[in-house]
Amino acid sequence: MTEQDPAMSLDERLDCDVIVVGAGLTGLTAASLLTEAGRGVIVLEAAGQAGGRIRSLPDPVTGTPLADLGPTWVWPEFQPVATEWLGRLGLTTFAQFDDGDGILEYSRERPGTRQIIPGQYGIRRIVGGTGEVIDRLCAGLPNGAVRTGTPVTTIVENGDAIEIATSNPASPKLRAARVVVATPMRIAEKSIAWFPPLDADLAAAMRATPTWMAAQAKAVAVYDRSFWRAGGLSGRIASQVGPLVEAHDHSGPEGTPAALFGFVGWPHSDRNRLGAKLEDQIIEQLGRCLGPEARQPIKFHVEDWAENEFICAPLDLRESPSHPDVAPEILRRPHGDNRIYFAVAETSTRSPGLIEGAFDAGQSAATKVLESLASREEIQTSRLRKRRGP
Repeated sequence: MTEQDPAMSLDERLDCDVIVVGAGLTGLTAASLLTEAGRGVIVLEAAGQAGGRIRSLPDPVTGTPLADLGPTWVWPEFQPVATEWLGRLGLTTFAQFDDGDGILEYSRERPGTRQIIPGQYGIRRIVGGTGEVIDRLCAGLPNGAVRTGTPVTTIVENGDAIEIATSNPASPKLRAARVVVATPMRIAEKSIAWFPPLDADLAAAMRATPTWMAAQAKAVAVYDRSFWRAGGLSGRIASQVGPLVEAHDHSGPEGTPAALFGFVGWPHSDRNRLGAKLEDQIIEQLGRCLGPEARQPIKFHVEDWAENEFICAPLDLRESPSHPDVAPEILRRPHGDNRIYFAVAETSTRSPGLIEGAFDAGQSAATKVLESLASREEIQTSRLRKRRGP
């Protein structure tokens, strides 16, 4: 070809078609669909591992996941998008164990009341844990597509492309035709420098969108046997005392590994003040409610998401926790002349903040990006034809 192809000359200067900022469930879902469609994708993750709010507690010897430290539940009967994706990934579910009595705790001075605590209809867990979802999505992407330890510092609209700078010397600057921002909205608005600056309404919508469970802490206790089941207990605790406001059985499908998990109801300031003593207080509470054997876990871990700078923004700490509403429509629209897209679980109109919402937001963003890229290529082809003449 003696005449330079303007479309080719532009694309040759790109590192890929699409950069996805954030290797959480939403970002990896989008990356998976874009890759299946034949698009070149790079996923940039600030943390040292993929998964975002999805993380597993590994066995220190085998590395096998023992428990979910982030989201754990799905409701397949009511969540068709999550059900479809779990099927695509070859994953199955099992019912959340709820057989037996729970414990209602009203005071440290009085023993907890033993009674049935109604469970949620249709609530299930993923065999292998939610971390298996992340592992399988990553396995379906090309080697090197997911780059961890790569915080994005700057997003620049430059001509027909998007330039992204990171703090990782191995990937200092990248160019793509499109970008999907799949990191918590408040983090993206605060920690990324945008050129040109974000539209005021868009920036306000990002700041107004909380990240579900960002300020929360989750405790997991692993045991050598599920002694509570043997005693006719479900593992459920509902407490007005704390530190755990609620707890649940978190054992595997056949009862092993045996585990309990609970949500820490005390605010981050109290958790931070207590430090290592928080673990002692949680274990003491488990003993009060479930008996002395509960005070002897073989492994114990508290995942305090409020300590994660890539998940929890200062605004998340100042607000009272509540399930997020559907995010404003402006976050589901393309920006930057159809080059910039936003997608997190909270932007979904379906189960915002939950696993279903993350899948839904990821596939919605991928669909919009693919349509935009196809339109871009049609325009480039038309320009080339006009340039060449009849």
